[in-house]
Amino acid sequence: MSARAEPSVGCVMVTHNGARHLTEQLDSMHEQTVSLDELVVIDDGSVDATTDVVRDHPITREVVTHVVPAPPRTESMPLYDRIAANFSLGVSLCGSELIVLADQDDVWYPRRVAAHVDWFRTHPQSAMVASNADLIDAESAPLGRTMRDDFPVPAEWSHWSPQHRMRYTLAKPVATGAASAIVPRRLVGHGSVPRGWLHDRWYSLDAVANNLLDIDPVAQIAYRVHSDQVLGVAGSSASRTARGRLQRRASQPTLAARKLWQLSRLALATDSRSRSAFMFPRSVPAILGREPKP
Repeated sequence: MSARAEPSVGCVMVTHNGARHLTEQLDSMHEQTVSLDELVVIDDGSVDATTDVVRDHPITREVVTHVVPAPPRTESMPLYDRIAANFSLGVSLCGSELIVLADQDDVWYPRRVAAHVDWFRTHPQSAMVASNADLIDAESAPLGRTMRDDFPVPAEWSHWSPQHRMRYTLAKPVATGAASAIVPRRLVGHGSVPRGWLHDRWYSLDAVANNLLDIDPVAQIAYRVHSDQVLGVAGSSASRTARGRLQRRASQPTLAARKLWQLSRLALATDSRSRSAFMFPRSVPAILGREPKP
């Protein structure tokens, strides 16, 4: 590993029965041109060798590492809530100023940490940067496409008004946590995630609400797509359709009401230039997945 970064850089990773690909992920984290200062692993009930792989890896001898068991979850707790709560816990336990988010089965490119550090140095007001990712299969073979093929961000993003960015982010995911980094103190919720939201979805909304979300078009990781994946690209296309959103909202009216309430609370802490994007009825078409207008 190379020199330490300034500001301090930590990584939060959530694991669950991930031993198969975890060594490759940890190897790539260990081979960064700029070293991590801290690694927080929240393990959600693994029954394979996941925690042993982490504790035995050479990275733990050079980087302060915490392996923390996730709190017990009830069977009725939705998967999204469990994953988000685990990342939220990891962020709260990580003492670094800049936090790189990670899945257990990807591969970081050697300059990922350096790229994030450089980004926040040149964009000192940013709260989150969402980078691109190349897609690979279970055997690490390239799939010939990137994350942006599934989660597109228009080239005009940097020229849009704060309101338009907010409406677009409400309508369409623009970030995957595995390729993102945050500065929690600049987020309204300081890295906490309310129930009903995935961590990367909420962090992107929190950041864009105050015009603090940046899009990095460069791929900083190889993102693994495989049959054991519970979230991510593998099942993304159908779930992002407006019809699918409507069906989920209709079947979960309490969840829909809670999300609208949470968004209204976020709006109270929002940059005045973005606040109009939350206003009813303007926010409803966006939440249902319809294309926003400038």
